[in-house]
Amino acid sequence: DPSKWDTFDYWEIYHYFTCRKLLFASARPVWSEQLFRDTRDFYHEFVENDDTPFIGLFRSTYQANENVYDMSQNAVPYLSGGAKGRGLKAARDIKEGDVIFKSTNNTIIFNDGNTMRNFLFAMNDRFSDPGMVCDILIWAWVQDMEGEIPFAGVVDLDNGNLLNDYLLGAFYREEQEEIQEDSANIRCLGGAVTCYASKDIAKGEELMGDYADFVSHYSWTSLGL
Repeated sequence: DPSKWDTFDYWEIYHYFTCRKLLFASARPVWSEQLFRDTRDFYHEFVENDDTPFIGLFRSTYQANENVYDMSQNAVPYLSGGAKGRGLKAARDIKEGDVIFKSTNNTIIFNDGNTMRNFLFAMNDRFSDPGMVCDILIWAWVQDMEGEIPFAGVVDLDNGNLLNDYLLGAFYREEQEEIQEDSANIRCLGGAVTCYASKDIAKGEELMGDYADFVSHYSWTSLGL
């Protein structure tokens, strides 16, 4: 029932916006920097009008930190032309141990599922492309914050969200035993996620992480979604 949108869980939101069709019927574009900027500006407007009570010492949504980091020197977006869709490639030859990207002021955190739900539907009201909501849904993850707020929904409002999991390629292949040909070359650490090269990476090589480093799988219900 669409009138009960304010009770939808993650997958009900996904189906409401026909995300399977929007994401897989044709290739979704790489967002322009202007679109990310417009979305970040909209997020700040949303926060100004959010009257959700504080959860302990925390607002229901906030930026991860005040840091700024230009990841374009290390990673550039690309369209795979396959089922994986969008991804990241190395912008230069990268040495093992180099920082590739990290949580910044573009990383937004939701401690409350209702606030995240409201943000997604408000986005749909503001922007003409419903696929944007679907993009945010598939880019967002639940993370164990290991503090007063045990679980939070997190999403990067920049191209850091295009890092694919190394298992994704095998998921879309018929021959699952080929899984060994892919491996993570990026590993991510810490509550404020910082991602490093776990091996030398050649310019143009796809960057692939291991979502298990920071994602709490099957935890949307713990956030109230």
